[in-house]
Amino acid sequence: MVSRLSTTPDITDAVIRAGLQNTWWPLRFEIQRRKNAPSVILDAAHNVDSAHALTATLRESGYQPDNLTLIFAASADKDVQGMLQTFLPFFSTVILTRFVGNPRSVPPDQLSELASHSGNARDCRILIAQDPTTALALADRQTPEGGTICATGSLFLASEVRRLLTPDSPFSTEDK
Repeated sequence: MVSRLSTTPDITDAVIRAGLQNTWWPLRFEIQRRKNAPSVILDAAHNVDSAHALTATLRESGYQPDNLTLIFAASADKDVQGMLQTFLPFFSTVILTRFVGNPRSVPPDQLSELASHSGNARDCRILIAQDPTTALALADRQTPEGGTICATGSLFLASEVRRLLTPDSPFSTEDK
């Protein structure tokens, strides 16, 4: 697609770059800033490649593991173990949950079992919440002042947490 755009006389590399910089893609490193509560990064990373991309973006953006809390849920048909192996070393607190809007969600106790066998976890705390509402409340309590929450592992989870944060306007955000 980009190679086709570059052959169009009126579309220069600078125009393409500007367009990409001004693109807003919901649930892709979408930051929800909240008053008197940690900011929440919503990301629909749902496979190992997108998990690597998210952790790379977090690292490049200056986020530090000691200030990051992960809310994680995944579909049963995904490489859950691979995603956990990618995410666990980068977060100080991990809250395993399930999304409620789709029956393919892996139960939190199974996620916990997979996490315990990841062999890749640093010294992170692993907690369980039975639903996204409980997970977000727990993350608010567990995240250090100035820290950030990241909800990822599935489009379903990211969208359910988004609805909790912006119930009246599912497509509004402060960081367009």
